[in-house]
Amino acid sequence: MSINGNEVLILADTDGAGTFAAVASQTEASIDESNDIIDQSSKDARERKVAAGRYEASVSFGALFVPTDAAFTALKAALRNGTKIKLREQEQGTPIHEYLAVITSMTRDYPDQDNATISLEAAVDGAVTVI
Repeated sequence: MSINGNEVLILADTDGAGTFAAVASQTEASIDESNDIIDQSSKDARERKVAAGRYEASVSFGALFVPTDAAFTALKAALRNGTKIKLREQEQGTPIHEYLAVITSMTRDYPDQDNATISLEAAVDGAVTVI
């Protein structure tokens, strides 16, 4: 059974001690997981042979800009300090995955006569933790 995208939220550890809060007014989120491949082909066969290489994941999301939001404040501090932060994926109110991540970019947009927004990108450090 499919779910509506509005039932998935990204939360951030706001105090480094496991107090998670949803980033306020989220408008979209995506989680990308991939494996590099190791080409094991040889001249013995025409077909390509591959093996799984390095695994990587990233989390990106956007929200309306709420400068007083605790999660936004924690994410901004992690970006500026170059520290890792825990992110959590929540589906229909239930935490399902946790990610230790480095915030790689944060963009704040202030268009005329429209909502101010933020967009963030985070590179996952290590494995995804299933909760």
